[in-house]
Amino acid sequence: MKNSLFILICCLAYTGSFAQKSLNIHKSNFMLESFPTSSIDSIRFTANGTVMRIYFENTQSEYLLAEMDSITVTNSYLPTEGTIDMSQTITSQILGGTQPYTIYLPPSYNVDTNRKYPVLYLLHGLGQNYTSWATDGNLKAIADAAIANGTCEEMIIVSPQAYASFYVNGYYQGMNYEDYLINDFIPAIESTYRIKANKGGRSISGLSMGGYGCTYHAFKRPEMFSSCFAMSAAFTGTYPQIGTLVTERTAAELLEFPAFVMECGTEDFAALPMNNALNSILVQTSLVYTYTTRAGRHDWAFWRECLPKALKLASDNFE
Repeated sequence: MKNSLFILICCLAYTGSFAQKSLNIHKSNFMLESFPTSSIDSIRFTANGTVMRIYFENTQSEYLLAEMDSITVTNSYLPTEGTIDMSQTITSQILGGTQPYTIYLPPSYNVDTNRKYPVLYLLHGLGQNYTSWATDGNLKAIADAAIANGTCEEMIIVSPQAYASFYVNGYYQGMNYEDYLINDFIPAIESTYRIKANKGGRSISGLSMGGYGCTYHAFKRPEMFSSCFAMSAAFTGTYPQIGTLVTERTAAELLEFPAFVMECGTEDFAALPMNNALNSILVQTSLVYTYTTRAGRHDWAFWRECLPKALKLASDNFE
């Protein structure tokens, strides 16, 4: 009986949690006089129907296909966990002083140092702060799991400090937060980290006040964001109204809007009427969007269930 050969390629220079990426090749895939080539990360292999050659960095190994039915190559190089940092700040001329933020870097960020990543700007709600998604929202564990199970691709996730600004100018203590977000914060983040700094590499999502904020910026600046997921959004108040950002656009302009999802709990007695009201406006336009209601309240249990969906929406619309 012929054997299956298992080849484990490890990189011992990196410590931490690792993902085993495996590829199984049956010998029937290799016909005489053919030279298929494939790869897993930095592993490359070729075969000519007789010999399988495995290349990893500066090493090469050969295996006779006649002696086995299949070869499984496993790379144990990549870590499985991202990192989260709540200690970083930027200096802002618009708001003054230093402004904090939380950042999640995906598992391969510190290993694959030439790679650029898409980014999700994840906005907090009223009465919360830049750490809330990390501490109450379980951001790291949810992002790690979503990446590991294939729900989304690797991405950088950033949560800025927004106070009670509703992410617009002039709503809170005369603060020009919109100017800060667009002209200070996003450029600072995208020049500090290896980010795909274009519409196809940028998404925005948020909860409650942040659900309003992400929708406001996605609709006002559709050229900046590829997708937006609004959770239990607070679509009301004296700040700019969302509906007019859509109704004042032409059908051709609405075709260029980001992919948009809003989701609200049926027991969320404050936000549900607001979301229903906006839906009644949007449904009369040609905007393509999704509105979902399901059992849930205005709480972290609901928002933690939204987060994997927001990650998937972002990933599905990244270029």
